[in-house]
Amino acid sequence: MRIFCCLLINFWVFLSYSQSVSFHHYRVEDGLSHNSVISMLQDHRGFMWFGTKDGLNRFDGYNYKVF
Repeated sequence: MRIFCCLLINFWVFLSYSQSVSFHHYRVEDGLSHNSVISMLQDHRGFMWFGTKDGLNRFDGYNYKVF
């Protein structure tokens, strides 16, 4: 009975902290310079930087700028 109660409490805690996660796959058609991303980084201003075979891409959450 004690093990059952511990498992029930752990399961409840796990469910209360679960979050919904969604992904959007960006492609060349969306502004990325190449479909294969080699590296990525988020800077202190919130920009996402993607290194691809065709250059460095900065993403502001809406648009890409290719360097």
